[in-house]
Amino acid sequence: MQKVSLLTASVLALMPLSSVVAKSLPAAYDIVDLGAFETDSGDAVSDGAKTSFGYAINNDNSAVGASSAPHTYTIEREVNGVIVVEEVTFNMLQSIYFPDLNRTITPPERGLGIGAITNGNFATTINDETNGDGLIGGYGYDTIELESFDVDDSCASLGTNESEIRSAYTFDIADNLFKLTPNVYAGQALGSEIEYTSSVFLDSIDGYMVGYVERITEKDDCGNISRVARRGLIYNTDTDTISILPSYETGEYETSAISTVRGINSAGTIVGITNRLDDTDESRRSVAYYGDVGSDTLNLVTGLTGATASYFWDVNDSELMVGASNSESNLSNFVAFYYDNATEQAFEIGYLNDQIPSSEALAVNNDNLIVGVSRASISPSSYRPFIYDADATDAQPIDLNNLIDCDAGWVLSEVRAINDNGWIIGTGTVKVVDNEGKVGAEVRAFALQPRSTPANQTCEVVDDTNSSGGLSWFAALLLPLAGLRRRRSH
Repeated sequence: MQKVSLLTASVLALMPLSSVVAKSLPAAYDIVDLGAFETDSGDAVSDGAKTSFGYAINNDNSAVGASSAPHTYTIEREVNGVIVVEEVTFNMLQSIYFPDLNRTITPPERGLGIGAITNGNFATTINDETNGDGLIGGYGYDTIELESFDVDDSCASLGTNESEIRSAYTFDIADNLFKLTPNVYAGQALGSEIEYTSSVFLDSIDGYMVGYVERITEKDDCGNISRVARRGLIYNTDTDTISILPSYETGEYETSAISTVRGINSAGTIVGITNRLDDTDESRRSVAYYGDVGSDTLNLVTGLTGATASYFWDVNDSELMVGASNSESNLSNFVAFYYDNATEQAFEIGYLNDQIPSSEALAVNNDNLIVGVSRASISPSSYRPFIYDADATDAQPIDLNNLIDCDAGWVLSEVRAINDNGWIIGTGTVKVVDNEGKVGAEVRAFALQPRSTPANQTCEVVDDTNSSGGLSWFAALLLPLAGLRRRRSH
């Protein structure tokens, strides 16, 4: 691959169901619990709960994400001059292929997911299996040993320090093959060879994985890393070659400027976020861009009218690009928007809560159906997922909680992706009943399957608080939303 150098440019509802004419929206959705790994009962964090997060879905309706599961690793420590080897087991978020919960994506012996501070590994993208290469992409926390040198003592070695990084990986479903994308570690001098530490995959098509790396942009005279910057990553899975994209910003601030590839369509159009320097106040602004895996140009999209910041998350095959932007009338909040590259026009999508004008669009399919999240509350912080038909007349975002049966036992909190069959993947909380009949809630990945019959939205909230003073199941569903971590890598 030619190296790319890109240098430019209900009671659950928050608002009533929209009455607009939608060309592609189904009447409602059936919700599918995607399941989760089993956890150790009595774990201090999960207390035996089954937890999962849904991140991506392909056109075979196969989904991936992460789920808490027991992880065992070996540690060595010195006790009174004796090296003691111990096995430690704890519940950790691990990559999951939802069609087969027994499939191991990240081999335990690799230890991917054990960082210096943070733990976990995550499957973030999946290609089609029937008409594609069936590759899963993701990343996990890891540690590396970096040697440092004393600049005041002729660059004498100061030994090594443990540093936490993220390592991108691919997994071939058909061949059951796990592969770590090689990280290029720091050398003695910053030469012509590109060096980076962390790597993360966020999206993919056949032949390519895209995301970002933490590129080493500055070293001191002894070769110590003095500055890293996030830069866009294009990985050719056929040739096993990596291209690192620079930021749009150049000049004296280039070494700290960023770029990230967040989405790619079947033609190789990429979208994401980069920096530019604002000439009016010399401040650095985040700005959306689109480009191509075979081009040397980044095209900036400033966003809505009067925007000072914008970014993209996804692009479909018609080059409809989605993300978020502030605007002249709402400079303090990001609001979901889409950009039609054919007409070079940007359109505001809106939000679900008029009191909190904050939202972002995360994905779009080839029917121009857009999904995303809208801020529901500030304290505690919570979100609601929406769907928006860009081809509809007077389109408005619709809370997806309004398009499932109100007695399904779910509260949907976020969605991440929508495929060309209209299936949506996300994360919410589901009502569960234990062996003793106690009602609770668990954070769980779900898929929404389109259906032709309307959703039942006539439920009444029944106070089923038990005699011991426990919460009603509805209140129990809402509680986990306050602590739901929205794992997205910007």
